[in-house]
Amino acid sequence: SARAKRRAEEAEAGKVEIERLYREYQVAAEQAKQAEIFRQSEQLKSALLDAVTHDLRTPLTSIKASVTTLMAEESGDDPVKLDHESRFELLEIINEEADRLNRFVEHMVELARLEAGELQLRRRWGSVEEIIATAKERASALTAKHRVQVSIEAELPSVRVDATLLAEVLYSLIDNAAKYSPAGSIITITGRRAENDMIS
Repeated sequence: SARAKRRAEEAEAGKVEIERLYREYQVAAEQAKQAEIFRQSEQLKSALLDAVTHDLRTPLTSIKASVTTLMAEESGDDPVKLDHESRFELLEIINEEADRLNRFVEHMVELARLEAGELQLRRRWGSVEEIIATAKERASALTAKHRVQVSIEAELPSVRVDATLLAEVLYSLIDNAAKYSPAGSIITITGRRAENDMIS
């Protein structure tokens, strides 16, 4: 009887120890998980900062270079005299890059509102063709040196989306395509049925 009691006590003590070790394991696993999440978050934050810095610095560099050239030419410090067409081209660069900066700031504000849950989607039934046409028309100045081709599957169904935001996304994609592809290249926009009643 004493041996049975002792064995029961040992078994109970072993059970308690196992439960304690398991709880410690859970705590350690959760801490490791949080540490990994934090590490990934820091990596994403660094990547986002690099992207933001690049997207800000690129137009600022163009604006600064154009303004510096115009100022040097105006003050007489630049031995090369600009003709009317060259001066107008520099002014166009300043105008386009300032617009690019403004759009970038607007996108960042919208992203912050979306993350904070303050951006309300206005879903309406609309046409894929019209959404693409809106984005293409808005980006016409950016794609002046490119060819934009639209290939849409026939008789696509209507979509229930926030057409303004979706057109903004398409506009940003066209903007990037024009920015990072050589002049004369083709930018293709496609729309077709995909699985699960989706359109891609």
